[in-house]
Amino acid sequence: MARGARLAAARVLTVRPVYDHILAMTVVNVATLKEKLSYYLSLVKGGQEVLVTSHRHQVARILPASTPAVRLTEPSRPLKDLKRVKGIKARRSRSAVAALLEDRRR
Repeated sequence: MARGARLAAARVLTVRPVYDHILAMTVVNVATLKEKLSYYLSLVKGGQEVLVTSHRHQVARILPASTPAVRLTEPSRPLKDLKRVKGIKARRSRSAVAALLEDRRR
C-alpha cells in the first residue's frame, strides 16, 4: 500500500469555529499514532489539531505549541451556592497544584 493511501486512512473531522475560523481536526487511533508519530507531529507543527482515540473513545488531543492559552473565567456564583444542590458534596479544600500532582502520579 502506498504511503499516501495509508495516511489517507486517518479521518478528518470538521469542528466548531474557534478563534474566528473553522478548524479541521485529524482523528487517529492510538495504534496508528504510534506507527506514524512523526507524520502526526508534523501535522501538529503545521498548525493542525490531532484527536487521539482508543476503542472509539476520545483520549487525548494534541495541539500546536503556539495555540493561544486557555482563558480561565471566574465563577459566576460562589461555592456555597453549589453546596445547596442535593447530591453534590464539596471535598475538603486542597490546592490545584496538589490535585494536578496527584493526578499525574496515577
